[in-house]
Amino acid sequence: MIAAFIPLAIVLAQPAAASHRISSTEPLFVSLPAGWAAGEDAPPGPAFPFETRRFAPEGDRNAVCLISLLAKDRADLTNREALDFLLRNDSRPYWEPGQRASDIEVKELPFPGGLVFFANFTDQNLVGKPPVRGDYKTATSVLVSIGTGYLIKITILCDDLAGRDYAEALEIVKSIRIREQDR
Repeated sequence: MIAAFIPLAIVLAQPAAASHRISSTEPLFVSLPAGWAAGEDAPPGPAFPFETRRFAPEGDRNAVCLISLLAKDRADLTNREALDFLLRNDSRPYWEPGQRASDIEVKELPFPGGLVFFANFTDQNLVGKPPVRGDYKTATSVLVSIGTGYLIKITILCDDLAGRDYAEALEIVKSIRIREQDR
């Protein structure tokens, strides 16, 4: 009889993922994996006029997940064609010389209650070199449409698209939700 309760006790003993707001004005939240923390937020500025939340793994891991709410009540920006177009053009800073929008491989991530499109980029100048804190080998540009017109931009910066940091950052993306009780 006691053995039957051990798996349940293990599940219940696991710490719940921390929930963090991604907008100061909207009820949008993410859950962070163990070992990740909220960093210093960036207020809107001339170069990027949107509030940005920063999440990163603790310790000396080299990764960051930047999240910004771009639009609210813009259903015109939340269909597949619009997201694909916006993502391709928003990711221009990561393009290789000579690359065109049509060359970008856009992928869709299964996401209940919305759409997630993303594209991965690798800085070929950094491949094979040792990691340098704050200098990332890969960038993933993500656009999320959730609810009735929220458009969220996420940038994942890390060193390995097959590594733990990237996988955990994608879990943050998949955790985005609207918390109705905070409206």
